Amino acid sequence: MEQALALVLIAQGGGIAASAAVGPLGFGLMQYRTSETTVNQLLGSDAAALFVVFPATVLAAA
Repeated sequence: MEQALALVLIAQGGGIAASAAVGPLGFGLMQYRTSETTVNQLLGSDAAALFVVFPATVLAAA
């Protein structure tokens, strides 16, 4: 059961990191069509996903 939870956590973290990586912060494959202020907030959200959420899910899975 614990192995299943670890796999789900890693998959969830990978999905979050992948969605952040295809945005403007990463590869730029996805563009946000909103105001500049909102784009800055979304970039911060993507950075938090890549540098905080994904590593935390991997550590929780370990």
